[in-house]
Amino acid sequence: MKTKNLFSTALLLLLGCLLVFSVGCRSTEDDDDDDDDLDHIELVKGQCLIEAEITGHMTANFKSHINFSSAITASGYVTLAGSDGSSTAFTIMLPQNIGPGTYTMSDNEIGTATQFGFVSSNFSYVAGKNLNSNITITITKSGNGIIEGYFIGEMKNLNGDIIDVDVDFIGAY
Repeated sequence: MKTKNLFSTALLLLLGCLLVFSVGCRSTEDDDDDDDDLDHIELVKGQCLIEAEITGHMTANFKSHINFSSAITASGYVTLAGSDGSSTAFTIMLPQNIGPGTYTMSDNEIGTATQFGFVSSNFSYVAGKNLNSNITITITKSGNGIIEGYFIGEMKNLNGDIIDVDVDFIGAY
């Protein structure tokens, strides 16, 4: 029962982030959407890009569009939310002070509110520290308003179905 409550709380937080970024969408003059290499993307404050390969219970490739993205900070966390322009979105919430390195969800540097979500009108998958998720996170750049890295592991839905994710992200906050 406690896991179901944590799952529901995480899902509500992720949907709230989706609402925040969808209201705050803005267009940009520089559209680097065709560039598959996140290292060469120049974002302005408040933007992010998220790319994911998803296998397991479902298979998909996800790439957010810069015009449908958000990167914000609140309560010591950076939240990245990106949509592909449809009802599908990815959200990432990490501690703002996390440094470069590789972490698992059991590491102390990963705050209790750390979570990941992949949602649309037809499905929702989450992973989080409080859900004891099997995720490995690598931060390649952190500080001066930029967070960049990738994570791999498992995300679950409310039915217990599992997807394997391999996700790259960069955000300017």
